[in-house]
Amino acid sequence: MIRLVALVFALLTPVPGVAQQVLVLGGEHEDFTRLVIDTDVAADWVFGRVDGGFEFRPGRSDITYDLRRAFDRIPRTRIAEMEDRGGGRLFLSVDCACHGDAFDLRGGRVVLDIKDGTASASAAQFQATLPAAALPTLAETTAPAVAVAVGDRAGLPLIAPESPRDAGPELRFLPPGGVVAAEAGPIRPIEISLPDPPVTMAAPDPRVTETETALLEQIARAAAQGLVEADMSTMQDEIAAATHPLGEPPTARPELPPAPVPPPPVSARDHVAVTTSLDRAAGGRAETEDGGACIDPALLALETWGAPVENGTEIGAYRARLLGEFDIANGEGVTELARYYVFIGFGAEALAVIRRHPDDVVRADLLAAMAQIMDHGHADADGPLAGQAECDGATALWAVLAAKRLDVGQPINRRAVLLSFGALSAQHRRHLGPILAQKFLDIGDTETAAAIRSASERGAPTPTPALGLVSARLARATGDAEAADTHLDALIEDGSGVLPEALLERVETTLSRGEVVPEATIDLIESLEFERRGSAAGRQLRAARLEALASASRFDEAFALLAQSSGGNDLPAGRHEDLTDRLTRKLASDASDATFLRQVVALNAKTTPLEAETRRAVAARLIDLGFTDRARGLLDGGSALPEPEDRLLYARVALREGKPKVAVGYLAGLDGAAAQRLRAEAMAAASDHLGAASEYEELGDAAAETETAWLGGLWDRLADLEGEPRAAAARLMLQDGPDQGLQNGPPLARSRGLVAASAEVRATLQRILDEVPGPRD
Repeated sequence: MIRLVALVFALLTPVPGVAQQVLVLGGEHEDFTRLVIDTDVAADWVFGRVDGGFEFRPGRSDITYDLRRAFDRIPRTRIAEMEDRGGGRLFLSVDCACHGDAFDLRGGRVVLDIKDGTASASAAQFQATLPAAALPTLAETTAPAVAVAVGDRAGLPLIAPESPRDAGPELRFLPPGGVVAAEAGPIRPIEISLPDPPVTMAAPDPRVTETETALLEQIARAAAQGLVEADMSTMQDEIAAATHPLGEPPTARPELPPAPVPPPPVSARDHVAVTTSLDRAAGGRAETEDGGACIDPALLALETWGAPVENGTEIGAYRARLLGEFDIANGEGVTELARYYVFIGFGAEALAVIRRHPDDVVRADLLAAMAQIMDHGHADADGPLAGQAECDGATALWAVLAAKRLDVGQPINRRAVLLSFGALSAQHRRHLGPILAQKFLDIGDTETAAAIRSASERGAPTPTPALGLVSARLARATGDAEAADTHLDALIEDGSGVLPEALLERVETTLSRGEVVPEATIDLIESLEFERRGSAAGRQLRAARLEALASASRFDEAFALLAQSSGGNDLPAGRHEDLTDRLTRKLASDASDATFLRQVVALNAKTTPLEAETRRAVAARLIDLGFTDRARGLLDGGSALPEPEDRLLYARVALREGKPKVAVGYLAGLDGAAAQRLRAEAMAAASDHLGAASEYEELGDAAAETETAWLGGLWDRLADLEGEPRAAAARLMLQDGPDQGLQNGPPLARSRGLVAASAEVRATLQRILDEVPGPRD
């Protein structure tokens, strides 16, 4: 009866902390084994390495695990054993070159993965070693002595006396019946105190993990090259003996073949790179000149990422591998899809995949840069390929492609660029060749650009329009204007996809030679501009049409079109002021007087921004036409302090206005032939013929000097001139009168002498009339 009462009391007494049993299921994949803990284990779980494998510790200690079906669908290749270690701890015995990963599912379930190879950056946090769990301790309590039977798999609980002074049995097992006699003395179960759930360890810095991995790889590489020797004679035996279940010494191990030398280069991390002396001797490069790490060319192996599209089903096959079990993104499938999009030139699609799954793509930053190159011809300036142009292999090629523009003198591994570009498929060379060649053309490297153009044409039945445009630019850069025009005319005649660019290039080459753009070309520009209005190409065509009209002296049309574009929306940014200046300068040099004056009258010198040279050209022509007031107004619109060139124009205005002394003042202190000539004119106008003649003498202008001396009556400067008819007149003017000998002679002799002198004077005057030109208008 007493036993029956005890049994009823034990069954009816509530027991705190009854364990919850959780089912563990497994699934096998090609490169990882997956376990699913099918319950809500709370969010503060941890998963990490322990001695012999991995351990999962939930935020609750009242969980036990049902492992009966855990190995139904998985072999024991990666996970050899599973063990419920109590307190919610699930141990996985792992003996392979694997790493752990874990994540939450909907409903609080947890997925544990054991994957082949080294951990990715996102899984690095699960490779940390967990702290050791605390041992069970005895706890005192005043609760009544009750023993409770638990499940068969948990074993038999221990019971202990109420206190040390109780005389009851020290430790007894519950009998198979599950109860114990109440008269055996006050007893209570041992309370096993588990430690608090371990605090989730902070994820290690991915850069630290990458550095450690890089160093281990490089040490292994150095050992394989014979540069480092590791003494491993006893280490493996000691490890085997320590882990043997009976502590027995290991059996003899078979000799393993030496590890093959890994192919260089070993993948370099973004912030660390290591090279050996053999690497350097072989010419491999792992660092840039400023110490940055070179990206592994294997990460940029475009040609290994797919095959050309044939029937349109290839993309579907890649998309089918995008999601894995439980509709979770499959990192490998996501990376393959993004790479395939880049391979076929779908840059925007690749970027969309990367933005949606940024943590599942291997080197998403590199793939994003390559996608931008495929679509736009360059990547972001601060992307991962910046500064990598001096590296080896495909790294140098994609670094050059990523740059929006190259710098003259920039270190570039041109040999690596050409070799890597030549290894691309024909379709990729045709697409990337014009982009790559243009970058070298922009820095004047025509030799490399020509080599890229030749490689792009290899295997292509006909050059693409983009390649034809590059050929035209290359011919122009090398001075072969005829070949450049031939290429451009062919592209324009075909009406290819690069027609706007070819037309713009043709107009530029024509204008650079000072030639007139044909009327037919101007009409074609206008029609294309109408088709592309509102676009960047349409605005560039509008600017080209303005310059073409000016080259054909159609200034009224050009300035009317420029006035329509004053808002700036119809022209490229910043081009309105530039075009206004260029057209005005062309107007000053080529327009008729009527057209020039008509357009200049409409020009507001105060508000229209013109370059100094343009202002001076317009002012000079206004002075020539006699519009000195408008010329002065245009010059006053320049700088506050006149430049020497402006002072020359101000002097011309003063001379035109009959103010020669003012002109001489403007010219004070100015040197140069133009200033000297203008000063001589001003001095002559101010009746300073001697000063003017001296200026002309310094200039070496004998004709102007003679003319000035003649006008100023400087006979001594004219008398010694040989072959000059005015020299004889000057000598006559220097004579005091008739020869004294004749004056003292007989009358007849004096008369004859006067007649002879008169004849000589008449002859001299006649020569002056015949040979000296009349006064200038």
